[in-house]
Amino acid sequence: MREIMFKNAINEAMHEEMSRNETVYLIGENASQCVWGTSDGLYEKLPAAQVPGLPSINANANTIGIALGAATAAGIAGHALGRAVTKSKRKGREG
Repeated sequence: MREIMFKNAINEAMHEEMSRNETVYLIGENASQCVWGTSDGLYEKLPAAQVPGLPSINANANTIGIALGAATAAGIAGHALGRAVTKSKRKGREG
């Protein structure tokens, strides 16, 4: 059986899946320069849209915005938001 460090296995799996499926992407503050080496080479090999480099300032807001945009495009966010609004209205609350 092949022996490999866990961080290298993660890196290989990300390379494989992101090369195969262009809808998979990595987001996060300085995601292209991960200190653990799990994202090594992704920024150089894949299109910039799959590994966007977020600035340190407002990185959390950027990450949340990208995630919500992706979920909305996939039809996931609207469904979840609709359920949350429906539940709050049943309890007599607005919003």
